[in-house]
Amino acid sequence: MARFFEIYENGEEHRYQEEDLPLVIGRSREAHVHLDRGRAVQAWIDLHEGKYPYLEPAAGAEDIFHNDQLVDERVWIKSGDRTRIGKWLITYRISGDRVEIIRREYTGPELPGTTVVPEQNGSVPETPLPVSDGADTVPKGRLKRNLFAGAAFLFLLLAALFVLTARSVVVTVDPQPDRMTISGSLPLLHFGNRYIGMSGTYRLHAVKTGYQDLEADVAVGVSEPTRYTYAMDRKPALLTVTGTPETAEVFLDGESLGRIPVQEKEVAGGRHQLTCRAERYREMVRSIDLEPGGRQVVECILESGRGRVFLVTDPAGATVQEGEEQLGVTPLTLELDPGKHVLVLRVDGFEPHTLEVTLTAGESLTPEVISLARARVRMEIVSIPEGALVSSKGNELGKTPLTLSWAPGSRHTLLFSREGYENVVREVAVREGKKQKVTVTLPREQGRVDISTAPTEAQLFIDGKRQKKNSGLFTLSTTTHKITVRARGYTTVQREVVPEKGKTKKLRFHLERKVFPVSSGSPAGETTTVEKKSGPPPGAVSVPSAVRAGSGMIRLEPGRFTMGASRRDPGRRANEGRHEVEITRPFLLGVHEVTNAEYHRFRPEHRAGVVGGISLDSDRQPVVKVSWQDAARYCNWLSRREGLKPFYREQGSSLVPVSPATNGYRLPFEAEWAFAARMVGRTRPGRYPWDGGFPPRSGSGNYADESARTIVPVVIKGYYDGYPVTAPVESFPRNMGGLFDMGGNVSEWCHDFYSPSPATAGTAKDPTGPATGRFHVYRGSSWRDGAITELRLSFRGYSDTPRDSLGFRVARFVQ
Repeated sequence: MARFFEIYENGEEHRYQEEDLPLVIGRSREAHVHLDRGRAVQAWIDLHEGKYPYLEPAAGAEDIFHNDQLVDERVWIKSGDRTRIGKWLITYRISGDRVEIIRREYTGPELPGTTVVPEQNGSVPETPLPVSDGADTVPKGRLKRNLFAGAAFLFLLLAALFVLTARSVVVTVDPQPDRMTISGSLPLLHFGNRYIGMSGTYRLHAVKTGYQDLEADVAVGVSEPTRYTYAMDRKPALLTVTGTPETAEVFLDGESLGRIPVQEKEVAGGRHQLTCRAERYREMVRSIDLEPGGRQVVECILESGRGRVFLVTDPAGATVQEGEEQLGVTPLTLELDPGKHVLVLRVDGFEPHTLEVTLTAGESLTPEVISLARARVRMEIVSIPEGALVSSKGNELGKTPLTLSWAPGSRHTLLFSREGYENVVREVAVREGKKQKVTVTLPREQGRVDISTAPTEAQLFIDGKRQKKNSGLFTLSTTTHKITVRARGYTTVQREVVPEKGKTKKLRFHLERKVFPVSSGSPAGETTTVEKKSGPPPGAVSVPSAVRAGSGMIRLEPGRFTMGASRRDPGRRANEGRHEVEITRPFLLGVHEVTNAEYHRFRPEHRAGVVGGISLDSDRQPVVKVSWQDAARYCNWLSRREGLKPFYREQGSSLVPVSPATNGYRLPFEAEWAFAARMVGRTRPGRYPWDGGFPPRSGSGNYADESARTIVPVVIKGYYDGYPVTAPVESFPRNMGGLFDMGGNVSEWCHDFYSPSPATAGTAKDPTGPATGRFHVYRGSSWRDGAITELRLSFRGYSDTPRDSLGFRVARFVQ
C-alpha cells in the first residue's frame, strides 16, 4: 500500500508521495502546511510503519489542539480528526490510500449535529402467566369423606415407608451458585445443603453467572450419610490484542500469547498484566481486568524506542556521519537509538562541524539551522630575521616562522617585534584558497651609548670584541650588549646595557684597585672585586647587609634570625614552625631570577610554552618549566664557564653536592633564601614581599591580579600589576636588600630536600636540609598566587615536577 497526501489551502492543491514525508507544519518557507505565525516548525505529519498516519508536535511547540485535546506528543490521525494551531484549523479525510489535509481559518466553535440511536439490548419482556378464575369442584357427602380418609392413610403409609428407607447426603458447591437442582426418579427433601431421599443416583445441575454450568452425579447411599464438595470453574474470557507494530510480541502475566494481532485468546477472567514488546520500541505494560465469559479488545500502540533528529544546514547538502557510517545528506531526519551521538557534518569548501546530541526514547529534536563555516586558510608567516614575536590585538600568536589557520574573508592587523629591531605592522587580508604566505623584513633598531672609563690605560670590550677607543659615543643595536672594562691591577667590571632608539645612554666605569677576587656570577666568566665592609660597632643594632657584586649578584653577610611564622599568623601552615637559624658564611645571591635568554645559552631547545594565549618564552621573562635537576645542571654549567669547580656531581639520574662543598654556583639553601627575603636591610623579619599589610598596593609585584582572572582560580580583588602571566625580570621595585622578585613573578627552587619540620630543636647553623628525599623545597609566591597563605614570605612549598610558575635564581659561597 502506497499512500499519497493532498493538501488544500488558499484555493490551491498540492500533492505529495510517501518519499516526501515528513510533511512540515509551520511558518518556514519549506513548510508543506503554512502558518502565518509561530515557530518555523510546529509539527510533522508522517506514517508509522508506512501505514498509520500520525501528528507529532515539534520540541517546545505550544498550543496544539487535536480533537480539542491539548497535545505535546505523537497522536494518531483518523478520518474526520481536526487539529487547531493558533487561528488555523486543519482537518483530515482518509479514503483508501488517499489522505486529504484541508487548512482553513478557524472562526469559532462548531456545533456538529448528532443523532441519538436508542440502545437495542435484545431483551424480551416477560409475559405474565394467565390467572385461573375457576374453583375446584369436590364431591359431597360420604364419598368425599371416604376419599379424604383414604388419602390420609396413604400419606401416613408413605411417610412411614420414607422414614424407614430414606438416606441423607450433604452437597457443597463453591462458590454459591445462583441456581442449583438435584433431580432423579424420586424427589429429595433438602434443608440447607443437606438433602434427604430414597437411595439411588441423582443428577446435580448448578448455574452461576460468569462460571461454567456444573453437572455431576450424586449417589444417595444405603448406610452412612455421604458428603459431596464441588468447585465451579470460571468461564474463560476471550482476549483480542491489536496494535502496531505487527512485530510486537504480547505477554500475559509473563507468558507469551504470540505476535500482534492476537485473536480471541481464551484466558482466565480477572486482573492480569499485559505487556507488549518489540525491538527498538518502548515497552508497554498495563493492567487489564477481564470479565469471565466476556470479550475484550486491547490496543497496543508502541512508541518508537528511538529518538528523532531533524537536521537543516546552511548550505544544504552536508554529509552526516557518525563514526565511519554515513547517515545521509541534509536536510535529513534521523532516527537514532537513545543515548549520546556525535555527528560530523561535511561539505566541500567548508569546515567540518561536529554536533553532539543526547536522545531519550521517543524524543524529537530540531536544532537551529546549522551554519557551516568556510574552510580556513593556512597562513604561513615568515620574518627576516626569524624569531620575531607576532601579536594581534594584544594577543601573542607565536614566533616566526609561524603557521596559522584563519577564515577566508577575514582581516588581521599583525605586529612583528624582535629585540634589536624596529616593530613592523602589517595588514593581512585572507583570500579564498588553501594556503597563503606573508613575509616581513624587520629593520634593525639602533641607539647610542656614551662610555667613559678610568684609568686611562683601561681596555674596552663590547660583546667580547676589543674597541679601538676606550671612551666615546658608540652606536649599537637595541639588544642586550655586554660591556667589559679591564686594566692591569684593577678589578674587571662588566655591565649589560640595552640601548634605546633615539636616546643616548651614559655609562661611567671607574675601576678600583683589587682587594680580593670574587667571581661575579655572570655568564661571561669575568671576575669582579667586592670590598668587605666592617661590622657595626659594639652595642649597635645589627641589620643584615647586602653588597652589590657585579651586575648579577648581591653579597650577603652572615647573620642570625628566626625562620617560620607564629601560630597566630593568618594563613600559616603546619610546616612553618618557628626555629632559630644562624648563617656563618657570606654568600652571593642572584639579583634576579634566571631568564629565558640566560638559560637558552645552556639549553637552546628549552621552551616555556604559552598560558592563556600569552607566551612565557620572551628573553627577559624568568625561565619556567625547569626541573630541580636541570636547574642544578645549569649551575654546574655556569661554574665550568667561569672556571669554578662545580658544586654538584652526577649520581645516577640525580645530582648531589660534592664534599667538601665548593664555591661553584648552586641553588640557594632554604635558610639563605629566607634570610635574603625577610631579613636583609630590615631590623625584624618581614611578613610580605612589600611594605605594609594585605592586600598589596597595585604595582607592588607580579601576583594573581585582575588581568589573570580568566587564567587562575583566585585573584587579589582590585589589584593590578599589568601582567597576566610572568613579567620581565626587574619590572618591579627591589626589596630592601636590592633583590628583585623575592615575592611574585615565579616561585624559586631551593637546594634543600623538603621536610615538614625543622631538623633540630636548637639553633641550626648553616642548615642545608635533609640528606635525601623525594621533594625539593621552593620558596616565594608566583604570578598564579592570590591568597594570603602563598603571598607570605614564610610560605613553604614543595614539588618534584616542573611548573609554569616555578623558576630559580643562583647562589654560591664567596670563598
